[in-house]
Amino acid sequence: MRMKRKQKSLALAEQWRRAVHRGEWLPDTRLPKETELAAEHGVSRGTVRAALDLLESEKLLVRIRGKGTVVCHPTLQCKSVKIVLPGPSLDSSWSEFVQGIATEAHAGGIRTEIILCTPDHNRAHINLDAFRSLTPDDCIILLTLNWWRAILPILAENRCKVVCVDTNTSNASSMILPYIQNWKRLHADLPDIVCRCHRYLTLRKRKRTIIFHMTEQESKAYFSCLRTEKSAFDPRLFIPLDYQKGIQTDKNEIRRLRSILRSYLHKALFEAHADSIIFNNPALILPTVQLLESMEVAIPDEVACVSIRNFEVPECTLPISCFSFPMFALGRQCVKCFLTEYFSPQDIPMEPVFLERESSKKGAGNPVLPALDVPQNRIPIEI
Repeated sequence: MRMKRKQKSLALAEQWRRAVHRGEWLPDTRLPKETELAAEHGVSRGTVRAALDLLESEKLLVRIRGKGTVVCHPTLQCKSVKIVLPGPSLDSSWSEFVQGIATEAHAGGIRTEIILCTPDHNRAHINLDAFRSLTPDDCIILLTLNWWRAILPILAENRCKVVCVDTNTSNASSMILPYIQNWKRLHADLPDIVCRCHRYLTLRKRKRTIIFHMTEQESKAYFSCLRTEKSAFDPRLFIPLDYQKGIQTDKNEIRRLRSILRSYLHKALFEAHADSIIFNNPALILPTVQLLESMEVAIPDEVACVSIRNFEVPECTLPISCFSFPMFALGRQCVKCFLTEYFSPQDIPMEPVFLERESSKKGAGNPVLPALDVPQNRIPIEI
């Protein structure tokens, strides 16, 4: 008789354990009373109590006096982390991010793997089969959400744990939640950073700022700043150019880009008398500078430049202040997400660090930043 009751309690505990891990019982959910659970499952109250005792010992449930039995925030036993990359090459900042992941994982004895899901950074070439073999034990780190929207249903079906680093300007929680309940999102509030750029230029008494094509959220934030200051905006300072990744590698696209930029920059600099530039996309900086050089036009000394993200390219001597994200530290934070009460969905804001360069001193260039203390060739990354 005791053996039969033990088997029932183990079966009941397993059923409820799955409910917790699948997200059917969310953290902080209060369970019905023992008598109600016994009646619902057709077992004795002693069987229910034994199943609850087992789950409490596993720290999936906790009994709180005056509140009842509540679902806990279980700690994930993370053994491996898979980093999903869009293609075989990354810029320096994302390389630092991956190195940060590998460093933190190595310190915790966690295996790190990289999934290259496309051979060429083309979304149309995503290999969905690379994700269908994943399991609920897999911890996935994604770079941005727009790119990975197509694989979210697969990750949800396989019940993977997901951390996403998102620099989009939309609230991506609504994109994740229908699919995946076990997630965390580290995000950059780019509209806020655009406002910070504007405030920085205002403090430097710059009021005629060139801006490039912005997202709807960035535009609302920027023009809200202008309205607050009761400042008028000269349309000649706006360059309606939506830059696409990869344009620098295509000669025809470069020619098209320069043709568009040429007339707009001439109007902004020499007709509207621009005194500053906000680069809301770092990929625009080098083509802009190269175009001005090819036109034998130098940005006037008094023009201050600021970027919403760090920009360091040896070919560019234009000194540009920026809001830089510590990507190495961010990579480490992603791994920590899997080790501390992961099952609580959460948005974690990425706080930028401002780097002010000698923007008023022509030819100062981008200063060399101090080298990060990153172990080289000592952390195994399986590809």
